[in-house]
Amino acid sequence: MTIPILNIAPDTEVNPMQQIEPYNQQTELSPCLVWEKPETAPKDEVFLALFNCSPLPVLCTWNEPESQWIFSVVQVNLYQGKWNDTFFDTEYETANALVAWMPLPATNVKRK
Repeated sequence: MTIPILNIAPDTEVNPMQQIEPYNQQTELSPCLVWEKPETAPKDEVFLALFNCSPLPVLCTWNEPESQWIFSVVQVNLYQGKWNDTFFDTEYETANALVAWMPLPATNVKRK
């Protein structure tokens, strides 16, 4: 199975401020999963978003009161001498900071 990826080599150390350019790669799961242009991003849905501030795609939606994109990132704190206290932190990005977006894939999993 292949997944959509970024044009960053696996062994590359990513600088969070580095400009990254997405590219489209079809997947075996769904050939329609491709990165879309940022200006076409819906402001009434949750989707996968790519920002230069994050080396990985994030779940994102538009926050109307702030007029910014909003998403969560995983953070970690030191607890009893170990980096094991994980939590989500809310981040905001300006309207023009979105690099690319992708709709969430449909699922055929039946839920009870």
